[in-house]
Amino acid sequence: MKNRFMLYFHPLSFYSQKVVLALYEKEIPFKRHYVNLLAGQQNEPWFLEINPKGKIPALKDGDKVIVESDNIIDYLESTVQSVVTLVPDESFEVGQEVSRIRKLLNCVKVEIISYGIIMHEELSITGCKLPFYVQKTMKENYGARLGTMLKLAEKNPSFRDTYLSKSQQTAQRFEQIMDIEQVMQELEDLEDILDEMETLIMSSSEGSSDYDQELWLFGSRFTAADISLIVLLNRLVMLGIDSRYFSEDRRPYLLKYHKQQLERASVGRLLKEIETIRKTIPADKCHCEKNNFKPMELLLLVILQIQIYLKM
Repeated sequence: MKNRFMLYFHPLSFYSQKVVLALYEKEIPFKRHYVNLLAGQQNEPWFLEINPKGKIPALKDGDKVIVESDNIIDYLESTVQSVVTLVPDESFEVGQEVSRIRKLLNCVKVEIISYGIIMHEELSITGCKLPFYVQKTMKENYGARLGTMLKLAEKNPSFRDTYLSKSQQTAQRFEQIMDIEQVMQELEDLEDILDEMETLIMSSSEGSSDYDQELWLFGSRFTAADISLIVLLNRLVMLGIDSRYFSEDRRPYLLKYHKQQLERASVGRLLKEIETIRKTIPADKCHCEKNNFKPMELLLLVILQIQIYLKM
């Protein structure tokens, strides 16, 4: 099984982190293929041949390609024998609850929150932990990505529909990200979800007589739901907004959970990989698409261009 799986991902990608954690937890060996998001490799024709949606992660198992992080985790659970069970059978109550929590955490609009914090720095409490030049590249590339999709559509007619679809999605998302009120609402909506996580962890703790025992969302059993929560909590830390959501005075059980997950071997491996990548991304490798338009001017221009393309 050593050379069975090839994972196309990037360690800084939220959804990639979920899959990498699952692979580490189940001790499944895999080959790595980094897809440089800052250079736009996810939109290049070679990657669209692998995943027509142009998104990471993507897992290749022989000739089969599985996309979407939860689908990949479920696939690994069903096809690889392991002593570790991350996705309990839904014929049991715990399996149903794990499924429910995974779906609930998937409701968090991570892209809007992440880019929203980067675009509106005043929303971060302690400051985003990404290097400045990476944040700068992300800001410049997001708006320019709209025009880039149209150029790629002209250059690669076989993927024209894919690029136009991505242009429409990006235009809609860009408008949401640039609307600070929308970003603030997503941050507010996250409060309710984390309230439920606090309640779950508290119930798990109260049901145990051993204070020092590792307790997760469903007692001592570590599941795919924990992976979803852990990656989310670490993203909040990276964005510098963690103290808003968990501290000694606010959701203390979630704070204890967060400290506990940092000691887990799989999380330590992932965080080390993230830190290595974060420190070694050279500024000159951050590819920026230049334009002379203000964000909303660019948005209106690209929407008009998309409409013209769709009528062709």
